[in-house]
Amino acid sequence: METATGRRRELVLFTVEDPRTITRATRQVWVAHNLERFADRITNICEYGALSITEEMVDMGSSEH
Repeated sequence: METATGRRRELVLFTVEDPRTITRATRQVWVAHNLERFADRITNICEYGALSITEEMVDMGSSEH
């Protein structure tokens, strides 16, 4: 799996080689950003659901899960 930083770096190099791709690259960065925010929000909802059921805070964003 690629890291977000690696993907951004790749897109910057791509746009330097061909400036016509700037719009497409910018859109891809925004899509990746919004997908990450969506995943964070879903994690928060799941943690709230677990808290509601177990009355214990569960950190589902940790590397243990």
